[in-house]
Formats: sequence, C-alpha cells, structure tokens
Amino acid sequence: MERLIKERRKIIDKPKVFIAIPTGGTIRTELAMFLIHLNKDYNIEIAFTYQGEVSSNRNKLIEQFLLTDYEWLLFLDSDILPPFNILSMTKNKKNICSGVYYQWDEDRPIPVIYRIEDGHFKPVRDVPEDDFIEIDGAGGGCLLIKRIVFDVVRKPYFKLEYDDKGYISTGHDLYFCDKVREYGFKIFCDTRMICNHYKTVNMSAVNK
Repeated sequence: MERLIKERRKIIDKPKVFIAIPTGGTIRTELAMFLIHLNKDYNIEIAFTYQGEVSSNRNKLIEQFLLTDYEWLLFLDSDILPPFNILSMTKNKKNICSGVYYQWDEDRPIPVIYRIEDGHFKPVRDVPEDDFIEIDGAGGGCLLIKRIVFDVVRKPYFKLEYDDKGYISTGHDLYFCDKVREYGFKIFCDTRMICNHYKTVNMSAVNK
C-alpha cells in the first residue's frame, strides 16, 4: 500500500504540460515521433486543430487548455521539431519562455526571437549559446506559457493587426507579445532549446 501511495504521489507531483499544436491538417513525421516518445516525467495532454487561420487556432487551443487543470501550455507548430528535453523549460520558472528556431529572411536564416529597436521588432542576430536571455518578442512555434498569463491578460490573446491599406502590420504572435508586456509580463528565451524548423527552400539561393 505504501508503495502504491508513493507511486500515486509521483504521478500527482509531475508537472502538467498541455501541448497545443495548431495545424492546417498536417504534421511533420518527426514531430509525431517526438510526441510518441515524450518524457514520462511529465503529465502530458496533447491537442490539435485541423483547419482554420492560425491565430484563431491558437485561441481555440488556449480555451481547451483553460478547461483543464494544467499549469503549462506549450505551443508547438506542426513544422517544428523541438529538442528531446524541451519540457524542462518548465524548470526555468518563467511565465513566458521561447525556444529558438529559424526562418528564411530573403536568402538567409534568422532566429524568430526579437528585441525592440527604434520602435520596431528586430531579430536577435547573435544568439548566445546555452544561455537564458530576456527578449521583447518571439514566434509562437515553440512557446511555453504559464497559466497565470491567461488569468490576467484579456482576450483576444492572438490576433492579426492590419494597416489602413489592408496589409498585415503585426503578426499574431508579436501581437501576443506586445499585449503580455503591456500587462507587465516578461518574455524570455532559453537558447539551449534549439528547434528544427522544416521549410521548403530555394536550393540555388542556399548554394549562393
């Protein structure tokens, strides 16, 4: 009986992480395999969306998260493969923490983490290795958020903003970052958490 009580206590004490994956109906095989072999030291729930616009999907997944008693929400995009120890970001004990992944900017990769310079989000070009840094913004592709953020910040959490010409002026993820900072939350990046980001690229541009 004592052994059963100890095992039960271990299960209860495990950090609870709700993994939210907004998709348009597909997911990378590599990410699927990662989810199958998740670390058993955590209580995990996984939720997907299968269609729709990404900011709307993120908001839907947050609503699902808030119906649970889980403490952490981890957004993973369907084309992201995080490192095997990504859930250890919960040990950083920060309300909002991003991993590092890259996207194409014309002919070169840039990290999707930002600081504000001259009133604009600028990519952090020189990402320090194995460090923990404060940033002003991050993409939503690998983003860990503590439940208290959604208890404090008002809806909508994610939203596209447009200028008077109808062009996107602020992406949904940077809208979220602006909003949470207005509420006094700080955003961090764990640069130990380097993610793979799968994209179709122009190989002649890569060759150059």
